[in-house]
Order: sequence, then structure tokens, then C-alpha cells
Amino acid sequence: MTKVELLEKAVGELTPEEQIDLIGRAWDNLAADPAGLAPLTNEERALLDERIAAHEADPSSALSPEETVAAARRRVQRR
Repeated sequence: MTKVELLEKAVGELTPEEQIDLIGRAWDNLAADPAGLAPLTNEERALLDERIAAHEADPSSALSPEETVAAARRRVQRR
């Protein structure tokens, strides 16, 4: 069994709140060394540019961190 498969099995045993916490920790770990990530594709860069433009056109449409976490929790609970 690969490390990823072992982790996937372990994650399945976590509560939804623990899974969200783990996702946050994994994201923080990746963000700590962005140089280790693959460069963006042209398509990814274009999508980011579109999203930034949409936000700049209407900043009030953005969700707060609390709203984002609440939405993620609702999605996990539906599963």
C-alpha cells in the first residue's frame, strides 16, 4: 500500500472537522515552500486573472474566511 493510500484510509477515519483541519495544515505546508510547486499552466494563469478581475470589479462578492469555512463544513456534512 502506498503512502497516499495509507493516508487516504486514515483520513476516512477522521471527523469532518478533523478533515478540514488537516486540509488547512496541508495547504499551509505547501504554501511554506511555493518554489517546490509546479509552475502554473497558461490555462490556470488565465483562470486566476479572470477571478482577480471579477473580484476587483465587485469586491463585495468575496466570502470572508468564516463564510468559506462554513461553506466547506456544509459540503462535508452533505456527504
